[in-house]
Amino acid sequence: MAAFALSRISFRGRAWIYLAFVTLLTIPVQIYIIPLYVLIVRAHLSDSLLGLILPYTAGSLPLAIFLLKTYFDQLPSELMDAARLDGCSNRMILLKIVLPLSRPVLSTVTIFTFVQSWNEFFLALVFIHNPDLQTLPLGLQAFFVNQYETQFPQLFATLALSIAPVVLVYLFLQKQFIAGLTAGAVKA
Repeated sequence: MAAFALSRISFRGRAWIYLAFVTLLTIPVQIYIIPLYVLIVRAHLSDSLLGLILPYTAGSLPLAIFLLKTYFDQLPSELMDAARLDGCSNRMILLKIVLPLSRPVLSTVTIFTFVQSWNEFFLALVFIHNPDLQTLPLGLQAFFVNQYETQFPQLFATLALSIAPVVLVYLFLQKQFIAGLTAGAVKA
């Protein structure tokens, strides 16, 4: 919704808000980890899955908004104008017209977000101390790597198995991506 508003709704400060999202793409998490840690601890979310889900979601928003806004800017404005003439509100235009046409970029955003969250190590290392809640990268490091040795054969075998969900998500969304690209290719 933020990308649609930044792309299609004219309001004061729109360019500055978009610039803020684009700027957030350039800031690594290590720069703001201390304030983020203080927020998570004060909200009593450390050692909980919600304490990871919220930063993962917030961290993926700038890229998602950037990609979606760029895609929405390329959609013909005549589609939205025709919908407005038919009595659609901005919300209905988003739900009935823009989102169905946006399947390719939504698939791309989903793939990027899933891979980023699946492979993330640093935030899990800082926020999760309970071994039962460890993410896969954190668990692999804890189980196969210690001060004196790294069990490379077992680590690589587990890594090979751990990419299966990423490949499945990619294969599932690749179909939607191609279907979304070819949906508007033939004129009726």
